[in-house]
Amino acid sequence: MLGVAALVDGIVMTGVAASASGDDAANAALGVVMLFMLAVDLLGPLIARLCAWLIGLPLRAGPAPAHPASANSRANARRLASAITRSCWPWPSPRPWSSCTPARTTRAPASGGRASSPTR
Repeated sequence: MLGVAALVDGIVMTGVAASASGDDAANAALGVVMLFMLAVDLLGPLIARLCAWLIGLPLRAGPAPAHPASANSRANARRLASAITRSCWPWPSPRPWSSCTPARTTRAPASGGRASSPTR
């Protein structure tokens, strides 16, 4: 239930981030990424069962030795859930954090001339 709430909040915040501009949009996008990562974490077991069911479809349609493989993938869905939730975290993280750091800017001297050397 919490995973569905995080997913819905992520979708709503996506609309908020799309309608905002500048720093507000960047901050909202960071929240969107975090909400979607939270939703994947909370919905991990459900996602794993869905993946095991989808992978099991061609296995169940195959010959008799494929049926135990299908049953095994459904039985080990909990292990798959831990792999799904942990693999979700690294890929979106560096991008939003890099947008939070201010860019370095260089300014021309106000006098219009050359900048004085720091050794003088």
